[in-house]
Amino acid sequence: AVLGDLVAIARGQGSTWAGLPAAEGPVPALDPLDRPRAWLVTGAGTTGRRTEPMSLADARRAASAAPTAADTVIYPIDG
Repeated sequence: AVLGDLVAIARGQGSTWAGLPAAEGPVPALDPLDRPRAWLVTGAGTTGRRTEPMSLADARRAASAAPTAADTVIYPIDG
């Protein structure tokens, strides 16, 4: 199909998809982590702790307040 489009365009006939409406603007990608959930927050030399359900942005803010924020890792918890 792609090769057929390229040949048609090279001949000046346009795409074989000419009957379809033009595409709309870009559609933002869905972020699978963009919903409130529990998070496992852990860092160097610490045991992990489970958070209450919150957004990723809130979990990052909470983790950045920790004394070892540079070593902090945040993992999503499903279920």
